[in-house]
Amino acid sequence: MIAFGGIVQGICIFTTHGGAPLTLEIVCAVSISVSFVLVLGLLTPIAGSIAALCYMIICFELFASTGTSRFESTLVATQLATMSLVLVLLGPGAYSLDARLFGRREIIIPDSRRPRQ
Repeated sequence: MIAFGGIVQGICIFTTHGGAPLTLEIVCAVSISVSFVLVLGLLTPIAGSIAALCYMIICFELFASTGTSRFESTLVATQLATMSLVLVLLGPGAYSLDARLFGRREIIIPDSRRPRQ
C-alpha cells in the first residue's frame, strides 16, 4: 500500500507540477525508486526511513509553494510519511525478502514475576 502510493504520488507530481523545483523532482525520483524497493520487501527499515524523509520533503515543498491549492498532495504526502514511519517501526512482513534473507525474529518477553539474577 505504502509503496504503490509512493509510486503514484511521485508520478503525479512529475506529471501535474510541470514547473516544480529541481529538488522536488529529485526527491520524487528517489521516492519512486525507494517505493520499488519497498514493493520487493528488501531492506525495509532503510528504505522506509528514506521514503519517510522523501515524503516529508515533498510535503514541505508542496506546502510552501505558492499558486494553486495543493492541499490534497500535501495530505497524501503526510499520510505516506506516517505509514512509512510505521513500517520502519513494525518491520517487514512474513512474506518479504527481508524475512527470507535474514529469517523471522522472535521476541522473548521474560517473566516479570521471576526475580532477576
